[in-house]
Formats: sequence, structure tokens, C-alpha cells
Amino acid sequence: MKKTNRRIVYFLLPLFLFLLAAPLGVPPIIQLNYDIPGLFERESTVGAGRDGAAQGPILRAEQNEGLVKEPEVPSYRVELPRWGIHSDGTEPEATTKGINQAIRWARDSGYEGVLLPAGTYLISKDSRIELVSHMRFELDHAAVIQKESNSHERYDTLYIGEDVSHVTIRGGTYRGDREDHDYSSGETHEGGYGIVVIGGSHIIIEEVTASHFTGDGIYIAAQDHYIDTLYTADLEPGGIDQSGKAVPDSQRIRSINKTKTSLRKSIFSERRVIQIARPQNLAKDSRFDIFFYTENGGFLKAENNLEFAYSNIPIPSKADYYRVVFKQTGTKGVSVGSYAQVVAKDVVVRHSEMAFNRRQGISVSGGEQILIENNTIHDTSGTAPESGIDLEGGFLPNQSIQIKSNYFYNNKAYDIILFDGKDAIVEGNRIESKDAIGLASTELFTGAVVTGNTFVDNKVLVERDLNFTNNTLMNVYAKFSGSNVIVEGLHMTDSTLTIDAKTTNGVEVNNVRMINHLKQEHALIVNGSAVKITNLTITGPTLLRSLTGSGAKGTVFTGLRIVDYNGIYGLDLPQGTYRDSFFQSDETGDAGAVINQTGRFIFVGCQFISAGTGLTIANAESEIELHHSSIKITASIGYGKAAIYVQAAQGIALTNNEINAEQLTDTNLAIIKINEYGASDKAYDVKNVLIKGNRITTNLLVKGISTIDAGIGAPPYDISDNKMTNAELELRVVDIKEVDIKEVDIREVDVKEVGVDVKE
Repeated sequence: MKKTNRRIVYFLLPLFLFLLAAPLGVPPIIQLNYDIPGLFERESTVGAGRDGAAQGPILRAEQNEGLVKEPEVPSYRVELPRWGIHSDGTEPEATTKGINQAIRWARDSGYEGVLLPAGTYLISKDSRIELVSHMRFELDHAAVIQKESNSHERYDTLYIGEDVSHVTIRGGTYRGDREDHDYSSGETHEGGYGIVVIGGSHIIIEEVTASHFTGDGIYIAAQDHYIDTLYTADLEPGGIDQSGKAVPDSQRIRSINKTKTSLRKSIFSERRVIQIARPQNLAKDSRFDIFFYTENGGFLKAENNLEFAYSNIPIPSKADYYRVVFKQTGTKGVSVGSYAQVVAKDVVVRHSEMAFNRRQGISVSGGEQILIENNTIHDTSGTAPESGIDLEGGFLPNQSIQIKSNYFYNNKAYDIILFDGKDAIVEGNRIESKDAIGLASTELFTGAVVTGNTFVDNKVLVERDLNFTNNTLMNVYAKFSGSNVIVEGLHMTDSTLTIDAKTTNGVEVNNVRMINHLKQEHALIVNGSAVKITNLTITGPTLLRSLTGSGAKGTVFTGLRIVDYNGIYGLDLPQGTYRDSFFQSDETGDAGAVINQTGRFIFVGCQFISAGTGLTIANAESEIELHHSSIKITASIGYGKAAIYVQAAQGIALTNNEINAEQLTDTNLAIIKINEYGASDKAYDVKNVLIKGNRITTNLLVKGISTIDAGIGAPPYDISDNKMTNAELELRVVDIKEVDIKEVDIREVDVKEVGVDVKE
């Protein structure tokens, strides 16, 4: 049948059923669901949004790929009087009981869905709606499921348990008792939930509003099924070989308590898998081995290199007990638990709104293959962590979770928390809760990809193992720490990027563009261990220094460009090697790039342009090499300053550079100045100097290179083969004669052409 003809049938069929039923005096109880483009749209029932518009998305089927399907099997339109259900917000016990009875009757009668008509349905404070497998639970767009006011620390409104699968929850509003709740017990009251999925699978939640709950709008979690815990007394030194035989091993410990590892417990009659989780005094990222035995001790099978919490270990059919082996040298303080968990799996939350909940919009605490997309999540506040979405399982595993194309705003503390778990994708979201943490990813979360998002007026904090690519940040403070972090393709406006790697090359930064408008203090801060930063451009001034930080030995900046930085405050260069980099100040002041840090600084093929000082070295423990680079001064150099001003240094090598200062109005200055002006009668602060093969061009006759103020005890410096136009040397006598480079302890360098490596 052609699509056009099929659509006509879908429209005529309800009319036919109505006419068939009318002569008999029987009201129709069939509600057809079409999912045909253009047939429906939904607006939020929560209230006005940030700009006075309705909060939450207005949804149309034609916008939602994945919602447009072939017609579903008809739903049962619930007959309220038949089941004792009240739609006026009264009689919570009878209403809750009636809804549950109607759901089960519909399933047993062959329906695959139920529909509640418009109205307010008060759900008992001591009960909940419980769904069954292979069922759609639909609400009219004007239907509200309201939780009865209560004083409970923990409650559910709608519940899907571990034995339930293939369920769709669609439409309407689920509203908690936040405003009328009794908090007098003094607890946090963070466990009042709207829609709850505990261990269920193949669940779709769509086009709903979940608001005003004392805890979470939607709570997705695993059923833990705790079994037992092994402690120090249940363990001994030694290993087990692959034939199941105990063997001596000083690097391992093994379980010895067969009672605690018995597989005769009732849970294993239904659940033939086991997990080992919650290790204490064992490395959480370490692995373990498990060995299964028959009742008489016969070896059955070994499973090796398993993960805590994440490995679902199948139990052999004849297994009576198991033993575990951990790579550990001692048993003191060690404990580990055993579980038969059922994680929530294949759950979709889409085209919905979570608003005004106290703890979270959505929590995932033990989920796999979870998709959260095209939702609006806002105004979460009241009890920690106050987040839009929180992936936090504790000892329950979170993995393979996607957070896509959602809109976050007005959440008090966080928009997205990746607290623990692995393998998440955060993509295409707009994240703009002002002054909150837009994204927090801790060291307990691994394998996350955060791409194509827009962050506004908030913070990004990443600790380890995450790819942060192609995101847009506006007025954001972003800090990346830890190891295995890639930052790439960012567009940042009035934002600060802080790199604080905990391991060498633990953070890698590529292709970042930053634009500033005098709104934040710094643009780029580099601290911690060595990192690689490539093709990063900063344009426009910050309130203070665009670039700052301590840097580290081994840090490499390649293609760093800083344009129109604040000329009043200059730059505070972090330690590292700079290749093919560009530094240009604005015209507001004459401060240039400054080296205040200890350590070795190498510049190859770099350009410095400023209205005063090009480069100042002011740390007696610093070692500076500037090769095949250029310094251009665009205004007159002020009194007591220089194009290259070496106030203090362990050593400095300047070779084959171009220095141009053709806007001078004063002759009482030096282009390259060693030690401070007038400090000849003080102890020297610059130890080793090599200035060779440079070209200096000025418009007035000034001192091209000055060493006369080197200070008492300063060694001879090597000043040779420099070419000057309108400039002259001002050297001590000991600096005029030839001096072997090695005698002054300057490192030998290989700088035959721009961009080659400087030898260590």
C-alpha cells in the first residue's frame, strides 16, 4: 500500500470504530497512535523560561527522526470509573491501585499500551505506578501524574524493575511534591524520584516533563544484588595456576573462605553471572582472575584479567564455589565485594523536560547503552550535587552512555557530571548554566569524548582520559589535568584555558582559537608537567596577561600566536620550547614578553612585536636560547628599558636573530642590555652570555649591545659577528676579545635553519 493511501486508512479507522460502537451505546475504548509527521506538537507545562517562552522543547514529529515509525498496536484508553481512578487530584490510594490494575489488565487482554486521558492523578505517598514488559504507558498532553505530599526520604512515582523490558513511557507531566514535602526529619530527602528504571532494559522515555521532585526527575540504575564481602581474614598470600591449583606467589593474594564464595545462594538460581566490585586497598584499575570449582573441588574454568564492577562473569553450570586472585603483595586492609548486578540497559530518554528537581534532572547509577538526547534540563537546585545529568554509579558500572543535543540552563552547581564509568559521548549540547560547572569529568571516568558542544558562562573541569574536541566556549574557565587528555579544535571567546598535566604529555592541545575583549584576566595558563601545544592562537587583550604559568621542562609550543595582547601587563612566558611562534602586543603599553620562571627556555623561528620591550629575562635560574627569530619594536623604547633586557639569567644564547627598532626618539638606551642599568658596582646576575650572528637595525645611534653594567665578578661574555645599522657596541674590555664558548659554559646548539631541534 502506498504511504498516502495508508495514511487515509489511519484517519478513517477511528471514525469507523466510533460509528460501529455508537449504535450499541458503548463508548469507544480504543486510542490509536500515529507517529505521522505533523500530527502532534507538545509544549512544556512547567512554566515560563528564561526569555518568557515556554520551558522545554516544542516537539514536532517531523523534527524527530526515530519517532516517525509505522503505526503501533492500539492502546487501551483507560476507563477511569471502571478502575476507580480519579482524575481530579484526589484519592491517591485508589488512583494508584486502579492505574496498576488497568496496566495489568491491558497487558493480559492483548494490548501493548495504555493511555490516561487529561486530568491530574494523585499517586499515593506509599506506593507507585509499576509498569510491565512490552507495554506503552502514555499520557494525554494535559495529564499530570502528581506525587502525594509526604515526608519520605525515598520514594518512586513510576517504577520499572529489573525483570521489565521493552517499555515506552510517553507524554504528560510527572510532578513531585517538592513544594509541599515535609523535610523536618533532617535528612537530605534527595531520594524522591519521578521516573525510575532499576535494572530494566529496552526502555524509551519520551515527550515527558519530570519536575519538582525532591531528588531526581529520572533515575536510571542497576539492581545491585549484594552477595558477600571478602576481608583480610578471608585471604592469603599466593596465586592459582591455570589448572586451578594453588601455587606460591609473593606478588599475589587469593581467597580461602569457600562459604563466602559459595554459589549455592538463591540469587544464583536466577542470575548465572557474578561481579567482583568495591575493592579496598586494591588498585581500582587493576585486574583479577577467578576460578570455578565443583562441590568436590574439581576445577571447572578460569576467567582472567577481569575488571572490577564491569566484568559480568558467567558461572559454569556445575560450579559450586569460586576463588579469586588479586595482584597484591599483602592482605592487610584488603576487602572486596561480590554481586549479581542487573544494570539498566538500552534506555533512551528523549524530547523531554526535566525541571525544578532538587538533586538531578537525570541520574545514571549503573547503566549501559544509555542515550539521553534532545531534552531540556534546567533549574536543578536544592541538594547536592544539583546537576542536570550525573553519571555516578559508585560500585555500579556505567558504560556506553551518550548525551546528545540537550539544552541545559539554570542548574545551580553542574550541568553534566561524568563522575565514574567509561565510554561516554557528550555531543551537540548547549550548556549554559551561569556560574555553574558545565562539565566535570573526574579521574574515575575513562574513555569520554566531548565534541561539538557550546558552553556559555560556566566552567569545564577535566581530570583524565577524555577527548575534548570541536567545542565552542564563551566566557568559560576550562581546566584540563591528569593524563590522556586531548584538547583540539576549540573556539573560545573571553575564556580561560588552563593546562595542568599530572603526567608528562598527559594533555595535548591542538588547533585552538581564542578571542578576547578585556573580560577575563588570562587566556592561557600552563602549569604542571610537560605538554605539547600546537597551533593555538590568542587574539585580543585580556585584563592582565594573556599567557602565564610555570610551564615545565619538555613543554613544546609550536605555532603559538598571541596577537594584540595587553601592552600594559605583557606576557609571562611559561617554561618550554617555542617554535615558529608569534607574539604581538597592542599599543596600550610598552610591556613585552617576560621570563620570570626558572628553567630552560628555547625560542626557534619566533617573532616578537611590541611597542616597547620585546623580551625581558628576570630570573637568575633561567637559561635562555633565542635563535633565528626576530624582534620588532614599533615605538620608542622607554628610559631604562631595552628590546632584549637580560636582568638576571643563568645563561643566555642569542644567535642569528633580526632586531629592528626604527621608531626611537631617545638615544640613551641599549637594544640588547645585559644586567640592569647602572648595576656595574653590584654583584652580577647574568652568568653566561653568547650573542653571535645577530642583525640590529635602528633609526638613531644607540647602544646595540651593552655589557658595561654586567656587575662585579661577571665572567667574560662571547659577543661576536653581529651586524648593526645605526647602532654600536658598548662592551667591557673582557667581552671584546674572543672567548671559547665552552669556557663560559654555554650549551652548543645546532641552528642551521629555522625550526630544527636545539640539542640538549
